[in-house]
Amino acid sequence: MTEINTTSAHHHKTIENIDSIIRVVHVGGQNGVGKTECLLQLGESLSLSIFEANIEGAIEGNKDISWKDYDIQTDDYAKRYGVKLSIIPLCISNCVGKKNFNINVEPACSSLLKISPNAKNYTRMAGSKYRIIWGEICQPTRTVEIDVTTLDELCDNGVIQTPHFLSLDVQGAEYDILEGASKALKGDLLGVISEVEFSELYDGQKLFTDQYTFLKKHQFRLFELYNSEYWYSGNILGEGALTVAEALFLRDFHYFIAKDKKPATLLSNLSKLAIIAYYFNRLSYAFEIVEYIMNNWQYEWNILIKKSNSKYLHDLVAFYHKVKALQPQMEKVPTNLQYKYRETAPLPRYKALIIKSPAYPFFKIIYQILLSTRNILNSVLSLAYNVNLKMIVGKLRRI
Repeated sequence: MTEINTTSAHHHKTIENIDSIIRVVHVGGQNGVGKTECLLQLGESLSLSIFEANIEGAIEGNKDISWKDYDIQTDDYAKRYGVKLSIIPLCISNCVGKKNFNINVEPACSSLLKISPNAKNYTRMAGSKYRIIWGEICQPTRTVEIDVTTLDELCDNGVIQTPHFLSLDVQGAEYDILEGASKALKGDLLGVISEVEFSELYDGQKLFTDQYTFLKKHQFRLFELYNSEYWYSGNILGEGALTVAEALFLRDFHYFIAKDKKPATLLSNLSKLAIIAYYFNRLSYAFEIVEYIMNNWQYEWNILIKKSNSKYLHDLVAFYHKVKALQPQMEKVPTNLQYKYRETAPLPRYKALIIKSPAYPFFKIIYQILLSTRNILNSVLSLAYNVNLKMIVGKLRRI
């Protein structure tokens, strides 16, 4: 049952400005930011920090890609969308210290972890042209000792602010990064998109079930599995086993209702969560969040929107009113019982929707034409039948 706010007059006197910037941290930026790219639509409201451990070791052909070259590639994103961008050559993990980093034949598969012995013979097709053998592309060309740190440490030292969204693609070490992000998890982290494995590709790595269980404890819900990869442990025949995907987790908005005592903080987090859900096309969830705001904090939210002048806040309001306006015209999918026991004639609400449609006069004409054609055909067939019947009767009489 939705609670209605009855203390607007009290709250708006002490309402504070909100920070409308959404802070996104992407770890493993060598191949871009993946599905997180949809958040670039936030433009000037987005602060994007990209961490990549293996810039100097990334090999394209026989040429090392320098940090400067990489910076030019990624800087194009910021210029195109007006994003506040920082690119930081650090390896993120679950501790502060040093670890060995394996630079593999395929640079995109380089990792803090070694290949799992059980996965050396895993194969899959790359399109229809050639096979990928995991044991071949994950052969290390060299191993280097590098410094590692945690997101908590970087927040404590002021290198970054606590992120609202994490994007992780670090070849089997994603769980370690989550372990080192306790401040974000206990704070205002809104969502996570993380590469997950369902079978071990790297030795000793955590699997999908580990990440799912860990994030569920912090009130995150699984919304999607993107870019699923199906690998084969034997011959490539039929369908393979689901082995790799990118999992999208968004936080249950009731977490913030329970946590945030200041209206400005609550509305800031709910608004940011709603726009993230919106850009990931989770429109139902985005609408559910905005509807809660409109039912409980509409007056305060309007004040904050005017103070912040953030485009995405105005977009959320427009989205809400558009959905509300369309709701009376939306055709409701019948329930199981309605579908099973309804009569052959359409339900009354469907008739009403058809009559109200702007295209109704056109379809009415088409229907009348088809109905007339059917009647003509029936008359022709009836005539032909009668003629044929008379001929048969005549022949029988001659016998």
